Order: sequence, then C-alpha cells, then structure tokens
Amino acid sequence: MQIQLRDEEKPYLEYHAGRPVRKVSPRTKHALVQGALLVILRRCAGSAYRVGTEWDCDLSEALGTKTLLVPNVAAIATSRLIALADTQRDCPPFAPDLVVEVRSPNDRPNDREWKLRAYLDARAALVLDVLPDERAMYVHTKDGSRTFHAGDRFRHDAAPWLQFDLTEAFADLL
Repeated sequence: MQIQLRDEEKPYLEYHAGRPVRKVSPRTKHALVQGALLVILRRCAGSAYRVGTEWDCDLSEALGTKTLLVPNVAAIATSRLIALADTQRDCPPFAPDLVVEVRSPNDRPNDREWKLRAYLDARAALVLDVLPDERAMYVHTKDGSRTFHAGDRFRHDAAPWLQFDLTEAFADLL
C-alpha cells in the first residue's frame, strides 16, 4: 500500500539563491542532538531570545535573491520578534541571531556549506554546525571558525548568554 501525501505534508523545500532544495530528512542521531540543543538553548536564552526548531526564515532581502531557509534550531532576540507584524513572525524576514544545523548522513556537503555562508552573509551572529558522529561542533562567525568537542565548555563572545558543556548535546547518543 502506497501512502499518498497531501501538499502540506510533503518534505520541506528551502530556496538557496532561488534554487529549490529539498530539506534533508533527519535520522535518529540528528533528532536526538537537535532535541538536546533545543533544550540547552531554551535554558540559556531565558526571556531574551525565542528558541525553536524548523523555523522558516526568509533571507531574501538581506541576500538579494529568493532565499528561504529552515534551520534545525534557531534563536531570535525577543525584541526583534516583537518588532514584527504578527504575520511576519511565522517566517521572519531576516536570519536568526543564532543558527544550529545538525548534520545527517544524507547531507549534501555543497548545500550545507552554502547554507552556512548564507546565514552569516544575512547577518546571523553565530552558526553552529554540529557533527553527531564526531561529537563535535564547528562554530562560525563573520570573523572565522572554531571547533569544539565533547568535553569542551562552549562559550563565545557572539552569544555570551550561551554557555554549556558540549557533552550535554551528545548525551542521548548510544
């Protein structure tokens, strides 16, 4: 028996500089790490940021071409969201302040790298590229990159509110 999906149930599409790109379907490790990072970010953010998963963001204006991205986890300053009309809050017309992208085995490296650069070009302060298999995280800002591993204490000047032991992000992995 074949399952027929309605349009609203079909896989998410992102737009990378006008090019439609099917969002990668997460696997178990991806889901566990994404969930852990959501909890960590929400705990650290307090009321200053709103943190969510799979949050549509329209970077088109900042990048000058149709660019709709769906980060695995995003944090946006509450003050930025309050300034938006209700209709814009579902898909903010800017990059999140902090973006988390968790790698999956079926990631397409060129698309992933393009996405990470696009977030920074659209003025995200911090982009976390998380590698569950290596229990590591590449941290990108407009000024460069740094790598953290399980056991390291994460802290970065671009998001001083976010401090945690990276081991916590990978604690649920078997």
